[in-house]
Amino acid sequence: MREIDVVFFFVDPLFAQPHDPDIRALLRVCNVHNVPAATNLATADLIIAGLPSCAGAPVAIRVITT
Repeated sequence: MREIDVVFFFVDPLFAQPHDPDIRALLRVCNVHNVPAATNLATADLIIAGLPSCAGAPVAIRVITT
């Protein structure tokens, strides 16, 4: 059983990110463990549309802001 099913991490592509190495590390971990990752609204919409119904299943959402 996986603890994380999907990652939504929105970045602003128009500005340099001082924590770019951390962002790349997060995406690398997602790739290694085959976890879908969305970094923009279009990808997030597609992932959400493709998620199975969670009716009756516990859902945990963690919002991390920087």
